[in-house]
Amino acid sequence: NLSDGSILVFEALKSMAGKLLGHSPIYGEMAIPIGSIQHLTFGEFEKEGFDPLFEDWVVQPSKEPEFGKQSLP
Repeated sequence: NLSDGSILVFEALKSMAGKLLGHSPIYGEMAIPIGSIQHLTFGEFEKEGFDPLFEDWVVQPSKEPEFGKQSLP
């Protein structure tokens, strides 16, 4: 987990010059400043300990937009 609350999954390879260097299959080569890392998980991702940022959101269907019609004020 990063200090801004986001989660980044990648293979950490080494630490150098205040950064954790590694590789992500999505982002490629990475260099994460160690000061921005809040929590490290080695091995399988801890799904049970993960609090999603939007867990309280309620998803509901919405009205489909009407394209091609000009709306007048």
